[in-house]
Amino acid sequence: MKKSLIIIQTILALFLFSSQSLAAESNQSTVQTKIDYVYYDANDHTYFIVTLGDSLESRWVFNVQSSVAFDTHTLQQLNETYKGKQTTIIYTGDIQHEDEIEIISCDIEGFGNLY
Repeated sequence: MKKSLIIIQTILALFLFSSQSLAAESNQSTVQTKIDYVYYDANDHTYFIVTLGDSLESRWVFNVQSSVAFDTHTLQQLNETYKGKQTTIIYTGDIQHEDEIEIISCDIEGFGNLY
């Protein structure tokens, strides 16, 4: 009796977790855009990629590399490497509320996923 109760609980738990996972995947959205430029943020000590406006007229910003100090050569190299590349962004959340967005992946043409 005890074994069958444990088995039933395990099956129910697996069903609950898999249904939550499927629900999260169904709420995902995808946008495609191109990279506009890379800049360095001295406060964060990080180089960031900025995209062109996508189909939703939103710009996306991703960190691409951390660095203790700004370097002109590195910035130029990153811009030459990434500028104009197609990127596919998969996210969940409400696009109207920036703080509710969770980026699942950011795939850059020829470079793969940043996340």
